[in-house]
Amino acid sequence: MNPFAGILIFSAVETATVAVWGAILGVGAGLPVSLKIIATTVLFVGYTVEHVIAFNVGKGRALFSFPMP
Repeated sequence: MNPFAGILIFSAVETATVAVWGAILGVGAGLPVSLKIIATTVLFVGYTVEHVIAFNVGKGRALFSFPMP
């Protein structure tokens, strides 16, 4: 895969993660606890996926490959 395409993909994932997280929290004060949990989950999962993609792009592997023992 072209490294520039990989950079574009993980940048898009990171941007989408922050945008969704910000939109959920931007609803205003007094959010129900469930929305705060969803916002935290979106942030955690999004950044985890972004880091996996960034690591694999840096190593020249497929975007979602995981090292096997």
